[in-house]
Formats: sequence, structure tokens, C-alpha cells
Amino acid sequence: MASLSLAHIHYEPLDAMSWYATATVSGNVTAALVLWFNCYTPLKPYLNIHDIQAKYLSWQRLSEQTALSILAVAHSKRQQQRDGVRLLLRHLLNQLNLIDDLDDAQFPYRLAACGYYICFSHSDDHTQRFTNKCANKSLHHHKLQSKVAVAISRYRPIGIDIEAQLVAWRVVQRYYHPNELTLLNQLALAQRDITARYLWQLKESLIKVHNYTLAQGLGIDYSIILPLLIIEIENNTDQKISIITTHLYRSTSYQIAILPKLQTLVVF
Repeated sequence: MASLSLAHIHYEPLDAMSWYATATVSGNVTAALVLWFNCYTPLKPYLNIHDIQAKYLSWQRLSEQTALSILAVAHSKRQQQRDGVRLLLRHLLNQLNLIDDLDDAQFPYRLAACGYYICFSHSDDHTQRFTNKCANKSLHHHKLQSKVAVAISRYRPIGIDIEAQLVAWRVVQRYYHPNELTLLNQLALAQRDITARYLWQLKESLIKVHNYTLAQGLGIDYSIILPLLIIEIENNTDQKISIITTHLYRSTSYQIAILPKLQTLVVF
């Protein structure tokens, strides 16, 4: 994996003891990713059995290369995201004039010296692919990009989630609570999809705050929050940051920061 670079960096405080930052991280990776039809002419009737066997073996070998290359790109993407959030954390610490190191030995993550709570998130952005269609130049060059986000809190666990894409409705139907689905189904399609995404981000953020399992956290009923999310979506026509204060639990007050332009939600 080539060295990473951050772009479109945005950071600001949420309150006196909480901060967040988002960015796009990019890097290049080269993978041996070729398909048989890019390198060989189609089979013709006059080919003998030995030609057919040779072409089959070539196809089999190239198919194996393709599978390995896809895995290599996926691994590079995961590594890029892992390194990207840590690079963004370092950038944010520099902006806050903090000299400290990440302690990721247990969850939630914290800074080793001062003990501030840390939370990460990342989302696929897009992949640019450049293909050589010749057997002797069988390389695909990938420009890998991800969106990354980090949040810091001085006094308690914080959750952040960045999502570049909408959540598929079939996934929503599978994981969301029936009370949430009832409210979502009452909305117009476009409003339903964007509200479902914010609700997903809320669930993801609270999973990180409370260290829930994924299945446990996605199934919790947050329908009490949905009317507030819907109002914010309807009224926030300029797509500025909006803050919702709510009692998600009996004794604990949380604030939810919605950052439409950054495709990010923070629970702090």
C-alpha cells in the first residue's frame, strides 16, 4: 500500500469537551487482476482438444489470479481505512495541541496519557480502476478512497458514524425494530431512505458508545427518536450542523449531532 494522504479535512468542537474530524483518505494499490476474455480470443470450432485444454488451464489460472487480486484489494481497503482514521486522529490531536498516543488495547479506545475517549468510523468512497487488456500488461491500477471520521470526548464514551451511501431497504427491514419500520413506512420514499440512514448511523454510534454487539445494537427500538430526526431533516434545508438533545435512557442525556454535508452523525 502506498503512503496515504488526507484531503477535505474538516474539524470543529461539538462542545467544550468533545471534538470531531472528517476527511477523505486516498492511496494507490496495484493488483494482478485480469479476465480471460481480455487476453484471449474466443474459442473457434477448428480448435483441437489440446488447444481447448490449454485455454481452459489458462482461464483457470487467471480466475485464481482474479480471486486473489480481489482479496488483495479488499485487504488494502481495510488497511487504508485502519491507517486513515489513525492519521486523522494524529491530525486532530495536533490541532488541539495534544501530545498523546492511542491506547487501543481495549474498547472504548482512549488516549494513553490523558484518558480522553476516542471513536473511529469509515466508509467506502469510490474506486477508480484503470485496466490494461493485454496479457503481458495484466495489471489493474486502483485509486482507493475512503471517508474517515474520528471523535474525541474528555468525559465519557462518544460515538461517530460516517456513511457515504444509503442503507438498502432490505437491510432496514431485516434489522430495524417493528416500531421503527411502522414510522418509516409512513414517510415519502426519499424522506424514508434518508431517515433510515440517519437512524442506522445513530444505532452504529450507540453500539460504539455502549459496546453492544452489532445484532443487539441494530435491534434496539429507537422509534422515540424518529420524530426528532424527521423534523431535523425537514427543517434543515441549508444542511448545517444540527444538535438534538434527548434522553435515550432514563437517567442519561445524550446529544446527537447531525452533519448532513459530511454524511456524519455523532452521539456525545
